[in-house]
Amino acid sequence: QCKFLLRMLQRIILTPELTPYGVKPGPFARRRLAALEAELIAHEWTLLRMLSQPAVGIVPSVLKNRGAELQQALTELMVDCCGDGLFSDSDADIAAAGDAEEGFPTPAAVVATYLDFRKMSIFAGTTEIQKNIISKALLA
Repeated sequence: QCKFLLRMLQRIILTPELTPYGVKPGPFARRRLAALEAELIAHEWTLLRMLSQPAVGIVPSVLKNRGAELQQALTELMVDCCGDGLFSDSDADIAAAGDAEEGFPTPAAVVATYLDFRKMSIFAGTTEIQKNIISKALLA
């Protein structure tokens, strides 16, 4: 799912004239996108390296935490790139912003995705539990 979010963000940030949200992301958004893309590639390679060996120690917990953080960062950047388009009251504005032909999600879908990925720090083991596992392994 991170790769899908990354492709959507690349489309929003790198072709701002096509976005229906009324905001043109600036160079700061491009820098955040590049940093997130590099972090996602590093996470993917680390995950592949871990899968090629027996899973021992704290590596799975660290990767689970980092994966949730990356997903949340990607959706947060997507919300930031949508700008004021997220706060439209008009049904016509909402329908226009999510035109299926353009392939952009509606503002409501962007917010729903953001809120959905916020639960990743709770789903399948809370972040705090994972951090406790990591700290116990490091201090033992």
